Amino acid sequence: MSKMVKKRSKGSVDEIQENISNRLSIMDSNNSANSSHDLHGKEPIDDEKTDKKKGWGASKLKMVSGQDKCKELDRNEFGQSVGDNSVKYASFLDCMTKEFVPYTLNGWNDISEEVKDRMWSCLQLTYKVDDCEKKTIFRKFAKLWRYRKSKLQILVREANTSRLTSRDLNLLKPKFMDRNQWDLFVQRTLSPNFQEKSERFRAMRKKQDHIHTMSRRGYARLTHIMKKRSPTYTKITRSQVWNEGHKKKNGEPSTQAV
Repeated sequence: MSKMVKKRSKGSVDEIQENISNRLSIMDSNNSANSSHDLHGKEPIDDEKTDKKKGWGASKLKMVSGQDKCKELDRNEFGQSVGDNSVKYASFLDCMTKEFVPYTLNGWNDISEEVKDRMWSCLQLTYKVDDCEKKTIFRKFAKLWRYRKSKLQILVREANTSRLTSRDLNLLKPKFMDRNQWDLFVQRTLSPNFQEKSERFRAMRKKQDHIHTMSRRGYARLTHIMKKRSPTYTKITRSQVWNEGHKKKNGEPSTQAV
């Protein structure tokens, strides 16, 4: 069994969030420059159409040439990111969802196209990704957003059952959410309609008995690790990868069904 990915330190997360903030500053400053071009250097900015409003929902961003070189990503035969740089890439995507997409939205489809353009521009400033990957990458964004939102909702529901409800809920508030957003998020999470919906999905989740143990690694990175560990193998089969992804640290299957 390969070693699990090390838990990210607070310093590494802060570094990624600072990187995102720096990229946003670069894009905002370039957005106001008359000589700026879009990501492909084709169209000039029309300052009269630039949205100056702060927060989510900014207009499509522009940039000038001369920015830092984008980081390359190692790819497998299917074009999926693998290798050491893919771990930082996954962390960057995770932090971007917290930076751009509020948890107060009812669903991922409520995000405006302007915000999606801003996210895509920020990502292209940091990593070398092609436009053909955009749809797949935004599916990852949506999955990360739903996962993080769900984890926070679980904590809110558990805190609501304690004696010190208000105190415990205040301790749960993430730094990237302001007080109004947090109060709205808690209100919706504890509403009867949401509780009914949540109970229904929890019942469905209990019926899942083939539990994987890959965390956020995924099959692509697990396959890459297995190939590096056993270079003499001519081919790693899908069944081998599936078995490895459903083992505990001691090598035992994750569940009896597995």
